[in-house]
Amino acid sequence: MKKVLLLFMSISFCFNTMSSETITIENGLFGIDLNKKLIVVNQDVESINAGGTQLMEAILIDNQLYTIELPVNSVQVGVAYSIKDSEGKIYKLYFTQLPLIHIATANTIVDEPKVAATFTIAESNSNQFTSDIGIEIRGGVSQWYSKKSYRIEFWTNPAREETKDVSLLGMREDDDWNLQAMYNEPLRIRNKTNVNLWRKINTLYYQTQEADAMNGSRWEYAELFLNGNYHGVYGVCEPIDRKQLKLKKYNETDGIRGELYYGKDWGNGTVTFDKCPSFSNNRSTWDGFEYKYPDEVNPNWRNLYDFVHFVIYSSNETVYSQYSTWFNQENAVDYFIFLNLLRATDNTGKNIFIAKYKANEPYFYVPWDLDGTFGINWTGLHENVTNDLLTNGFYRKLLKDNSINGFNVKVKQKWNQLRNDWLTPSNLIDLFYENYNYLLQNGVYAREQMAWTSYSYNVQDLSYMSDWITKRINYLDRKFNEGTDIKTIQESSSYTDVDVRVYNMSGQIVKFVHLDFVEKDLLLSKLSLPAGIYIVQIQNSNLCEVRKIKI
Repeated sequence: MKKVLLLFMSISFCFNTMSSETITIENGLFGIDLNKKLIVVNQDVESINAGGTQLMEAILIDNQLYTIELPVNSVQVGVAYSIKDSEGKIYKLYFTQLPLIHIATANTIVDEPKVAATFTIAESNSNQFTSDIGIEIRGGVSQWYSKKSYRIEFWTNPAREETKDVSLLGMREDDDWNLQAMYNEPLRIRNKTNVNLWRKINTLYYQTQEADAMNGSRWEYAELFLNGNYHGVYGVCEPIDRKQLKLKKYNETDGIRGELYYGKDWGNGTVTFDKCPSFSNNRSTWDGFEYKYPDEVNPNWRNLYDFVHFVIYSSNETVYSQYSTWFNQENAVDYFIFLNLLRATDNTGKNIFIAKYKANEPYFYVPWDLDGTFGINWTGLHENVTNDLLTNGFYRKLLKDNSINGFNVKVKQKWNQLRNDWLTPSNLIDLFYENYNYLLQNGVYAREQMAWTSYSYNVQDLSYMSDWITKRINYLDRKFNEGTDIKTIQESSSYTDVDVRVYNMSGQIVKFVHLDFVEKDLLLSKLSLPAGIYIVQIQNSNLCEVRKIKI
């Protein structure tokens, strides 16, 4: 009798151990790329694993049953599972915590205009939202990258009879949103970390009057399927506009109150306060600047022109004593520190918004497009330079102000305040690690390599960045605390001991030269470039200038 009982218990134990179950995935919480044989699911794994301890041998997705080649007791995010469909085709299956976005369109997506499409976003908490949208490619040089960034606008119907405001991933309600590809960011973490870093450094001077105002864009990660093709991780981010900054609206009684301009390209030097050409109110651009607000009336460049003219043509003493009536002093200090902490060579004039809260108040900077930072340039290549200061024509004048409460003193005070608070190399790299670990643990880097054959994931980029940050902060400690060093930055008609890098508009370096000495007016002849449009970066231990040139 005992032998029979033991045999029964053994059989029962084996039966329970070998029993299995099928995982069922909710509609909308997955994406399937048939070409890449890739399936991404963002159904909550904790709820899946809470179903019991039975062996998971199959998974049901979109009414299709797949067998798991190596059955598991539980599933994890970021792990690649090999599964087989009824025809024997093998797929890689990943679970992710990131939201999944599906965009479908029968139209060719172009720079402009926006074309009709449908948009669906699903979060791992099962929240889902679907809408008609218009979509277009955004960016300048980045439009030529294989992985595109997009601008989307939410519509009430495919005919775009009206737009509608929606909130995505806990951010603001609006009809306009950006999907940032981060194609030239090796680890896809710089832009998102940097926008948060800016908000740690700067607070809008009118924040108490506008509690909902944001001094930059917020970002959240998501994964994109476009017409069924997996395009990898994207940054879903708010645009910089009047609504984000809570600028005062235009009205017919008061006229122009809030203002907003964007440094769209380098132009001939106006965005960097080196030139002040005439303007035309019949055009929405002015030598690199793009007119953004007010949009209720035709462009009026007079106010910005007067400010640029003041900076360029006023005496140094006049600029020192009066610039704070034109430009918010605290913001000028914060952006100078931010610009140099990141060493954002593509953001000294281009990729910056200049805004005004309301009439008769000062301008201020709002950063944007912060990819070429922390040891890489705008092409994504390492640029291991830590011992220079980035400036523009405005800052070159301010850096000559060594008065008791002058600009240099303010920079030193704010820098040391940050250094005595949270700004240490370890704290800074921790901000990057937070985003890196999130992407790594969710298997994003492996999927990016599946989506883009040109993408190469290298964990050593973090070590490189960590070393770069330590060296950069040590250099800025010396530079900002030794006023005589800052005072050596002078405007000159020549360059001494400079490295000159020339990039084509696809981001490829086409020439590199080191020049011991050259007159500024003779630089282009020294480069001997064929006709075309180029980005030229000139740097030595005291300067780093970036400009767009046409030959």
